[in-house]
Amino acid sequence: MIERDMLACIESVTRALALLVFCGGAALAQSADITGWNGLSWGTQKPAASGALRPLRAHECSPCSDADSLVIEAYRQNGVSYQVKLVFRAKQGLTSVTMSSADDRETFQKVLADLTARFGRPGLQSEYDGDREVTRTKWEWAKPHGKVSLSADDGDGSSGLFTIRYEARMVAVQRP
Repeated sequence: MIERDMLACIESVTRALALLVFCGGAALAQSADITGWNGLSWGTQKPAASGALRPLRAHECSPCSDADSLVIEAYRQNGVSYQVKLVFRAKQGLTSVTMSSADDRETFQKVLADLTARFGRPGLQSEYDGDREVTRTKWEWAKPHGKVSLSADDGDGSSGLFTIRYEARMVAVQRP
């Protein structure tokens, strides 16, 4: 009887260790780099991006303060609807993409989980705006070619508004 209990205990410990090794390996696996957005590489010029995004009904952003930007009004990703703004700089091409959504807390949690699974563990920043009585929380993933941030007022998406921002990392050119 004691031998049977000991074997069961050893089997349980073995399973737990196997699960730990599996999960630990997944956590240490290489996460994705941020080399652009939706098939567009950082640096893509606006005319090429406009042509590539034509099926998504990308158009000029007329009331935007950024002269060189495109907007997609209803971009769907993983069941979530976003307004997307792509910003271009004259010499650098595509430099950033901002996706805004007005969805519920459950959707926000799903987006946070998806970004974490794709890019790894995020850094976290939080600040309180006493004038508006709002807590702003931002999760950030920094990679060699870009960074992604997920931000929400009230800290957890409960306000129903959150933003995902993709940004190119501008590498300074060193002169000899």
